[in-house]
This record gives sequence, structure tokens and C-alpha cells, in this order.
Amino acid sequence: MEEETKEEKIDVFDISAPKEILSKFGPDWATATLAIKKWNEKKEAIDKVIAEADTPKLQPGDYSGLFEVLKKLAGDAHSTVAQYAIKAIGLLAKGLRAEFHDLALQAIPACFAKLKEKRQGVIDEIQQTLENIMMCI
Repeated sequence: MEEETKEEKIDVFDISAPKEILSKFGPDWATATLAIKKWNEKKEAIDKVIAEADTPKLQPGDYSGLFEVLKKLAGDAHSTVAQYAIKAIGLLAKGLRAEFHDLALQAIPACFAKLKEKRQGVIDEIQQTLENIMMCI
């Protein structure tokens, strides 16, 4: 009789050291980012968040300020800015999981509001973000 081998799945989140990113995106960053008029400069500011947040685990903390900026940018009229902001929210959800619970609940309506978007890239990013949010709630 053959023994069934059960492969144990290791969650990278559980074994990763948390990365601290909040100090890089404080109130000064938020004010400067919201004051930007050009869409490509907004995208560059969001790219910095994406680059930092694209890690298996983020250090817990008060992400509400950063989240509020990203939520406003997710509603931006320019679809590329909105797409990148939604991606950044998804990465925060992925890296924080349960710590992001309250903010995740606020992110869902922002994602649903952009589902009317016709660009497939935006729709794909919303889907990925909603999957990441599901790990939080």
C-alpha cells in the first residue's frame, strides 16, 4: 500500500520579515501627490508606492493616510492613474492581510466604482485587488 504524500504549502507571508514603508509615504508625500496636476507624474508617485509595497509582508501600522490618497487616485478621471492606484491598494492588502481589514472594507466600493471602465488592464487590476482584499476579510 502506497503512502499518500501530502505536500505542505508554505505561505511566503508567514515566513517573510515585514518591510517598513510608511515612513516613505507620510503626510508630506500625500499632500505633494494630491497636488500633482499631470497624470504621468501622479503615476510616477504611485509607482514608488507599488515598488515599495510589492513585497510578501508589510510591517503593520496606520496606513489610513496612504490609503486615503490611493483611494482618491483610484477615482481619478485618467484610467492609467486609477489602474495604478488600485494596484497599489491591492498590494497593501496582500502585504498586510488582517491588519488591512478595516481599510479593505472601504476599498471595495472604490473598486466597484471603477468596474464600468472599459480598459481591460483596469478590469484585470480590479479583479486582482479584490482577490487580495478577500485575504483581509
